[in-house]
Formats: sequence, C-alpha cells, structure tokens
Amino acid sequence: APRSSRGAQAAACHTSHHSAGSRPGGHLGGQAVGTPNCVPVEGPGCTKEEDVLASSACVSTDGGSLHCHNPSGPSDVPARQPHPEQEGWPPGTGDFPSQVPKQVLDVSQELLQSGVVTLPGTRDRHGRAVVQVRTRSLLWTREHSSCAELTRLLLYFHSIPRKEVRDLGLVVLVDARRSPAAPAVSQALSGLQNNTSPIIHSILLLVDKESAFRPDKDAIIQCEVVSSLKAVHKFVDSCQLTADLDGSFPYSHGDWICFRQRLEHFAANCEEAIIFLQNSFCSLNTHRTPRTAQEVAELIDQHETMMKLVLEDPLLVSLRLEGGTVLARLRREELGTEDSRDTLEAATSLYDRVDEEVHRLVLTSNNRLQQLEHLRELASLLEGNDQVRAAGGRRPGQHPLQARLAKATLSPSHCVFRALI
Repeated sequence: APRSSRGAQAAACHTSHHSAGSRPGGHLGGQAVGTPNCVPVEGPGCTKEEDVLASSACVSTDGGSLHCHNPSGPSDVPARQPHPEQEGWPPGTGDFPSQVPKQVLDVSQELLQSGVVTLPGTRDRHGRAVVQVRTRSLLWTREHSSCAELTRLLLYFHSIPRKEVRDLGLVVLVDARRSPAAPAVSQALSGLQNNTSPIIHSILLLVDKESAFRPDKDAIIQCEVVSSLKAVHKFVDSCQLTADLDGSFPYSHGDWICFRQRLEHFAANCEEAIIFLQNSFCSLNTHRTPRTAQEVAELIDQHETMMKLVLEDPLLVSLRLEGGTVLARLRREELGTEDSRDTLEAATSLYDRVDEEVHRLVLTSNNRLQQLEHLRELASLLEGNDQVRAAGGRRPGQHPLQARLAKATLSPSHCVFRALI
C-alpha cells in the first residue's frame, strides 16, 4: 500500500543486540547481528509539531535569506572557493569536512528526524537524485541548527545513491514559500556547491508568486528561482515530488529512517565479519615448521582451538541464525525506490561474501589439518625408526619434517557456511 508523507512519523532507533553464545574474549566483542528497533517519536508528520509549524514562520537575521541569481542554466556554473568564515569549513581550504558520514547515526538526529531535509529517492528529469529542503520550520531558528550539521546531512544523502547517480550531483529543491531560508541553509549549500569537488549539480528555489524576492547580484550560491510548482515541473516531474510539494510520490520519512538504520546496521555487521574472517585466514596461513611429533600435536591443538573460537564467534553465529531473516524483512520493507533497491542489493552481496569467506577459511583449515595429521604420522614413524636405530647402535637418519612441511600446499575450494558453523 502507498505510504503518505502526511502521516509519517520520524523514528529514533535503539539497537538491541541478541547475544548468541556470547562469551568473554570474543573476537568481535560479543556483538551480534540484531537489527535496530524503530520507536516512533514526534516528527514532521505528527499532529502536535505540525500545529506549531503551521502557525509559525522561520525568522531570519539580516542577510540570512538565500541569495542567488538566475543564470542561463543551473549547470553552467564555474566552481569558486567557499568563504573561509562559513561555519563547518576550515579557513583557506576547499575540502569537505574530514569525516564524510556513512551511516544515518553519524548525522544530527534532530535535523534528520525533523523531516525538513529529505532524500525521498526521487529523480529529476535527467536522473539526478533530488533533495527536498523545507525552510518553514522552527528548527532553523535554533542555535544548534548549524551549517555544519546540514552539510554533514547533505554529504550523507549524497553517499546513498549508486555511483552513476552520485556522479551526476544532487538537485536541491528548497521550498522557501511563506518563509525565507535560514543562514545555515545558504551557507551549507554555498560550501557544497562551490567546493573543489562539488556534490550539488543545481539548486531550485521555490518562492511565492507574491514574493518580492529578486536575485542578488552578489550571490553566494547559484540557483534557479521558480515561483510556482508548475515551473518546478520543468525540472522535476510531479510524480517525483512528495505530497509536501503536491506531488504523487509516496513517501514516509519514518519508514525511510527505520529502513536505513536496519540496513546499515546489518551491512556494518557483515563488513566487520568479513574483516575478522580475512584476518583469521591470514593467521591460519602463518605457521611455524614443527620438528617433532610433539610439536605437530601442539600445532593441531592450537589450530583446532583457533577454528573453534572463530566459528563460535557471536557475530558469525548471529549472522548464520538471523541473517536470512533480517534480509527477508528488509526486502519486505524495501521502499520501492532505486536507492533502496541498490543499497539492499549491496547488503545482500556483503552477506554472500561472508559466506564465501567462511567457505575459504574452512577449506583451508581442513587442508591444513590433513597436512598436520600426515606429518604427525610421519614424525611418529621416523622417531620410531630412530629409536630402533639407536637401540641397534646405528646412527639416526636425518629428520625430514621441516622439508616436508615447507612443501605442503593449500588449495581452498567451496563448502557450505550455514552447515559448518
């Protein structure tokens, strides 16, 4: 059933870890694959907040409005260096903040959950991802609604679409009807647009028909000013606009947040498991050459203990028990957009890669154990022969264990992860 943005609730998610045989000294700190539980909170679609927002307009300080001019085309804009005094940008540099957020939990939760800035998953007429910004909110009047927070949120949004779409840049649609844009909005957009590697392709500024707004010659950003939704449709079709802009695109901000949190939590667990398995594989292939049957026996014990710890790791056990269920749930909750399909496909590939890494590790382990068992038998036989030689007063032969082990080879193949853990 279509989801309407008017009834959407923003969500704060609290992670619940489901321990699966957690034990002290676990390789991954006892972390499990459990997905976040989304708890509804008052947000942009909640009646209480909507009533307040409906009766208040954002108040800007002098010079806080979005200053722009109307170029021949929003794409024909030469890059300029951002203003050093802008908050969140290091003086004298044209670089992004050092840490580009990769997860929904890495950005301002108040700004995200407010719903005043959204990435619904829509596209403009040229296939670019569209970000909608609503200036009519009390959030912009608060001191902590900073340029840096909005910059980080827009950088996070830019990281979500697949590479081909990211390379096209974002189209930012600013709904400034009945309320001018706050300084944080104009500063963040200016910094991202004028950066040496801009992530914004174009900015559409929607104003009221009766607005006295005129483009500023000393613009700090380049934008296209439109005074009606009909004019917006030249750039973005109405079916790619949400209900906030009288469009028909079904969008629930609360559903979007919950989907991203669950998906990112699952993908992060898979990535952590892959690194852990790769490190375990390297450790498995780093071994010393035994010289006696006793040393071979010790190596076999160490090897079996290590593999037991690896395969009983809480995160790997959780992925085996819960991973398929989590993916099935994510597929049911998939938002029906290119972005959600692409990111879900990427998470599925990570889960499959965990499976492949376990295949490789287990086969390598089995081959290594077979070699050690063979060496133990060989060492026992040679030591027995040496004892016989010593008892007969003859000189013991040269021990070939080191040479035999050095010639051993490993040939990984495939086995079934879910049946082995």
